[in-house]
Amino acid sequence: MRRASTVLVIACVTGCGGRGLPGLAPDAGPDRAPAAFADGFQGAALGWTLGSEIHLFLADSDFTLRVYARMVRPRMAGAPPSLDAAFRGRAVVSLAAESLATRDRATILSAGGAVPAELRLIRLHASGDCLVPGPVTELVYAFSPEALPAAPRSHTPVVGVLGLAPRRPTAGGRPIGQALSGDDARRYIRAAALAAERLTARGTAPAWPLAAQIAVDPEVASDAGEVFSIGHSSVGASLAVGFRVRFLEANGDTVLVSGVAVTDRAGHETDWVLAPVRAPLHGGLLARVATLPPPARYSLRGVVFEPTGDPMLLVDQVADVSPFDSRTLAVAVDGPAIVASQPLALRCR
Repeated sequence: MRRASTVLVIACVTGCGGRGLPGLAPDAGPDRAPAAFADGFQGAALGWTLGSEIHLFLADSDFTLRVYARMVRPRMAGAPPSLDAAFRGRAVVSLAAESLATRDRATILSAGGAVPAELRLIRLHASGDCLVPGPVTELVYAFSPEALPAAPRSHTPVVGVLGLAPRRPTAGGRPIGQALSGDDARRYIRAAALAAERLTARGTAPAWPLAAQIAVDPEVASDAGEVFSIGHSSVGASLAVGFRVRFLEANGDTVLVSGVAVTDRAGHETDWVLAPVRAPLHGGLLARVATLPPPARYSLRGVVFEPTGDPMLLVDQVADVSPFDSRTLAVAVDGPAIVASQPLALRCR
């Protein structure tokens, strides 16, 4: 785990958890913005599988404008000069991938490994069509018949690395991100939550966990957490832990402490991926404090693996203060770095 710890010290100057805390702050953005060219893409996006198809979404207005200007408009007869004009009278503008000079490819990352896919369709959704402000780009890829045996099942969350495809699928040869349950998971969640409480206490008297037992459930808003096995990555960690735990301070205030970390199975080392946050609770909701960044609660949803076997964590970041700021993140453990993000409320019609 020494490699990640060293990088954290350097990165915290500009991007880490605020007020000197290790890990990425709640307002940290993707490490690299996606790019659109005349015949393809670069970057990463979140999405899900449906049979042999993969649907990836980028809720980035500038990116969608570039896709229309560089890829869609030049290949549409009589296309309007602007994307706003193209949306008049319709909510979706589509382009089949056959119109491109070359077929764009992507690497689809899931809990089972990496599988190549080819672009089939570009859909541009008007603002509000995906239930979020601003236009959204939907990219539909497909697994080849040869890749289907290694492809994840339908409705599996995935990360698509655009413009890159492995020569052959790696699924089956990599660790599977399995969830831990029961007392084993609770032990790691409690240990990480206590470490986060000490780290965020800022010299105040120790607070005490309110719940007698932690729930192992990503749908539970507080006094809960998740643990996933991530194998032995390049940073040496073997478990990823996410948590949202209430503590009672000595002055009687109730606070929620949340974060995401990676640790070894012995629990001797903890490296923070998403910086622990601490905020008062009012009516069960996080209250914004004067300091930035705004508070958030994290749910660890799963793990996907790069072709090298290094893990990325899928995390829901829920912002009680501003629900539209809630998002799903793909976070590389080694760094750490946000690879892709997507509004949590995104649902395309």
